Amino acid sequence: MKRLALAVSILVATAGLVACSSNTASTPTKSGDGLTVVNVGNIKIAAQTDAYAADKLGYFKKHGLKVNTTFATSGQDLLTAVESGSLDMGLSIPGVAITADSKKFDYVGVVQDQIAHEKGPDSGGLIVAANSSIKSLKDLEGRRVAVNATGGNQVYVAVVKTLEDAGVDTSKVSFQEIPFPQMPAVLGQGQVDAVATVDPFTTQLLAGGKGREIAWFYSDALPGMPIGTYFAKGSWLKKNPETATAFRDAMEETIKFLNANPDKARDLIAEFTGLDRGLLNTMPNIQWSTTVSRSTWDNLVKIYVKQGIIKEPIPVDKLLGPGALTGATN
Repeated sequence: MKRLALAVSILVATAGLVACSSNTASTPTKSGDGLTVVNVGNIKIAAQTDAYAADKLGYFKKHGLKVNTTFATSGQDLLTAVESGSLDMGLSIPGVAITADSKKFDYVGVVQDQIAHEKGPDSGGLIVAANSSIKSLKDLEGRRVAVNATGGNQVYVAVVKTLEDAGVDTSKVSFQEIPFPQMPAVLGQGQVDAVATVDPFTTQLLAGGKGREIAWFYSDALPGMPIGTYFAKGSWLKKNPETATAFRDAMEETIKFLNANPDKARDLIAEFTGLDRGLLNTMPNIQWSTTVSRSTWDNLVKIYVKQGIIKEPIPVDKLLGPGALTGATN
């Protein structure tokens, strides 16, 4: 299978970012009320409601921060903006940073905020049509599977790992790149035989009776797989350790609140994303967590090495900063 080097595109200027502020990211400035201004990139999806809540509920302000948010459609775009200096930090699935750092970029995690569940149900589902003849992963040989991107994309990497663990010859699987929002339609129209999708699309397919799960690719590939982290350039992190720590602490407090108040969390998700509140009642709870498992991160890197996406392992201490590793487990 063709391995695309996602890190190459980190060099390409990002277009279409919806900026909420024109401040640049070199050195944080002070706002009129004395707060440290930080420019952060995010994605408007359910899992990233934690940063929205940190602002709305006052946790950023409590820790002395005024966070200006820039929205994009992918972590790859946001890390491009971090590299250019237009953002201080950006949200990404870790695989993007792992791939880029193997190409001598210097993205360092400020705080992990989401992991996969230890086992399904989970956000990431490999879904076939409800009336499909496909009963097992082995049945996907010779079939068409939609992923949002191939190469170093973590969804694709996790799907390949899940299939290989089940004894599937992935060279006999036709992977097709389809954006997540289009996956329910192409599955329903029979253009593909399975889709590797994430919430809310996973839940929409299952709750609506249009799809059937045959694997939970994040959880099956690596239980507790990290799937959300805010990254900064290593040089920025060294110059601004107090700001990074404040951001990390604010996110940790927010996540503790959301995990302790799931109904309020769903209200905030609906408010942030516009998703139907009823749908959220059927969606698995988001596994928000700032606690890093060193072994799980290390195993994720090993998957990237085994699949030939990166040549050598990257130590966890190079991928994550001291603040992100606060309270880390082995």
